[in-house]
Amino acid sequence: MIKPSPLQRIALALTVLALASAAMADPTSKRQKQLDRALGTSLYKGDVAGAAEALRKGANPNTYDTHFYAGKQPLILLLLESTARGKVRLQLAALLLSWGANPNQRTRSDTAVHLAHHLGDEDYRAMIDLLVAKGADINQRGWRGETPLHQAACFGRTEQMAVLLSHNADVRAKDAYGRTPRQVAADFGHLNEYQRAQARSRWLLVARRAALKRAMDLKPENRDRSRQSRKRARR
Repeated sequence: MIKPSPLQRIALALTVLALASAAMADPTSKRQKQLDRALGTSLYKGDVAGAAEALRKGANPNTYDTHFYAGKQPLILLLLESTARGKVRLQLAALLLSWGANPNQRTRSDTAVHLAHHLGDEDYRAMIDLLVAKGADINQRGWRGETPLHQAACFGRTEQMAVLLSHNADVRAKDAYGRTPRQVAADFGHLNEYQRAQARSRWLLVARRAALKRAMDLKPENRDRSRQSRKRARR
């Protein structure tokens, strides 16, 4: 019988140790993978209740699922792959963010704010308002140095440019070619749309502030305070 050499014994011992460690760690990691996958599947199907259940049980809202969804984080998956539309998609985004999802999740080239560009005007406005409210950086760069405003300017999307401008998107930011968003709009024949967006952005900002004021006025403590002020004014 051939005896193993000292090096072979060491290698065998290390292999046994590694297998034992993996076996001990496996139940937790396997459960985590199952939960993360359940979250991804729920997001893909537009299942709000399923996503909420997975998050409640411990699914990671910032995980990378490298098996089913090509390494996309949950918010990116929702924006790129999900069958959810309209209010359901917004509910899922709000759910992820409420459980600690990073609003600046990104692919190799684009952020969540960039990837919202394929939404319709109303859905886009609601999604950007939500992402910014949760801390998204409106001026993050894509792989060619473009901000979301550059992107919207390239396609001449008036409403998207207006929404971004109303959230103080940087009009002086330059892409990898040294162009500002206005210059991009001009290069692609969308200067008129850019100018209309500038005017509309001011209206959106006023409307958002008015909506915020109404929401504050509806709070019970503020209603009571307002009622007391009116009573004092009548005396």
